[in-house]
Amino acid sequence: TVLGQYGYGKHPDVLTSMEFERMLAPMGPTGGEIVKPSTGKHPKNIFFVLCVGSRDRRFYRYCSRFCCMYSIKETYQAINHGIKDVSVLYMDVRAYGKGFDAFFDRTRQEGAKFIRGHPAEISPNGKGLVVRYEDTDSGKLKKAKADMVILATAVRPSEGLEGLAEALGIEVDEDGFLKTEEAQGGVITTSRPGILAAGCATGPKDIPDSVSE
Repeated sequence: TVLGQYGYGKHPDVLTSMEFERMLAPMGPTGGEIVKPSTGKHPKNIFFVLCVGSRDRRFYRYCSRFCCMYSIKETYQAINHGIKDVSVLYMDVRAYGKGFDAFFDRTRQEGAKFIRGHPAEISPNGKGLVVRYEDTDSGKLKKAKADMVILATAVRPSEGLEGLAEALGIEVDEDGFLKTEEAQGGVITTSRPGILAAGCATGPKDIPDSVSE
């Protein structure tokens, strides 16, 4: 799997963004403290990897849309927790919402390093991890040491969506989401008259887009 390729499930300090978000929560398992699961100690540096499985013909060819901004938010939070060495490996940042570009700029000004590239492998390195990646700006293969790695994973259709669509007689698209068309007035219709759809049932969306639908 794509997660296994990047060390998830093999090394305790490789987390998904959702797991890291839970760690940041004041009522979470660490009381809001950022600690390495392997030791319980604070990491000196963190390496974020975006688009894990997204925009990848081997797994999910579509963009997951909101991963860029929640990863930037988590990057900003990590810096404000006192971790000054934070890097983000990305294809390109899709900060399309109101205020998103300004927040992206602010995070860079705080010291976050954004690296355009593609991950190749994440493996153990002594007490830490090493991230091997292609730097697409230079065309070179590079590596970086990290205490923790956070993977922004692809958004997938929810379990049971295919069964629900079959029960209702609704078509799904090639990615497994409900197949839709926009009707007059902006209403999102399915392949069956009278049945409408909204939110992530039709594809990856953030909260404002889901609410507006």
